[in-house]
Amino acid sequence: MLAELGRRADAALTRGTDAAHEAAHATVSYLRRIVGAVSGAVTRVTHETRDLAWNYRDVAADLRRPSDAGTQVHQGELPEENARPVLRVVNSEE
Repeated sequence: MLAELGRRADAALTRGTDAAHEAAHATVSYLRRIVGAVSGAVTRVTHETRDLAWNYRDVAADLRRPSDAGTQVHQGELPEENARPVLRVVNSEE
């Protein structure tokens, strides 16, 4: 009888250990997926932020250039093929 009790205790301990092992494995698997998704999102946001900063630098550089009278596009005229549009500030003091 004591041997039967020992086998049952051993079986219960084995089941508990297996369940704990399976729970740890599942947790690690999901954590890896979560970290991978977050890492991918952070990488994407970093790239998009850099692109946005470069675009703002390009716009700022265009605004700092002196405007040539010959390159301005008047209303109704078609711009030259490589000409950039002229930015006009609305509600400014002139």
